[in-house]
Amino acid sequence: AEYGAGSGMSWAGYGGTGTGSSANDAYLIENERQLFALATNVNGGTNYANKFNFKKLGLHSRVVLIFSLSLIIIGTVGLFVFELGGDCYKDSSLGNKFLKSLFQSVSTRTAGMNSVDLSTMTDSSKFLMIILMLIGGSPGSTAGGMKTTTFAVLIMSVQAIFKRKQSIEIMRRRLDQSALQSAACIFITYLLLMTGSGMIISAIEGIPILSALFETGSAIGTVGMSLGVTTSL
Repeated sequence: AEYGAGSGMSWAGYGGTGTGSSANDAYLIENERQLFALATNVNGGTNYANKFNFKKLGLHSRVVLIFSLSLIIIGTVGLFVFELGGDCYKDSSLGNKFLKSLFQSVSTRTAGMNSVDLSTMTDSSKFLMIILMLIGGSPGSTAGGMKTTTFAVLIMSVQAIFKRKQSIEIMRRRLDQSALQSAACIFITYLLLMTGSGMIISAIEGIPILSALFETGSAIGTVGMSLGVTTSL
């Protein structure tokens, strides 16, 4: 179906197709569904216990919100740019292209819904989505993946190396070396599982390595997205 979120949101009474009397009505209904799903996906992927008074948040909650927002922006811009010359968004308006990019950026790390045919996306978009699926949501949320806090520690460790600092600091607070060790262990484990499984599946089933990595990344990140090759494996 064009709107893959229909089954995922069936508990809310939504179907997979619009019922508007014109193409514009169907477009508006689709956008409403995507916006509703976006709100629930962000809420569930960032731990809905977080409050919105940023100054009163602890270090963990600040890291979650900042890196979650950064990943949403990076994913949205990346998918939008990569698909400008592709076939996936070719019949969509500029605004709808942005909305679809935003939706897929959020959903890739959370609920695994899709509003487009993922198999028609460019290789660059697929690879970006693999990365987002591996990162996943935040601790305490309903999303999978290695978590945004793990990604944050890895990024800040790279920054510390470039700045030639002896320790990792996040928002003027020093992290224990054990935090980096745990983050590195989780990252390597996820990376080995995904690449190893992807290469084995690609070799046995004879499918492109990128498609195999997408399927394994989706499975390891408990996302549930597919390029349509899972049923034939």
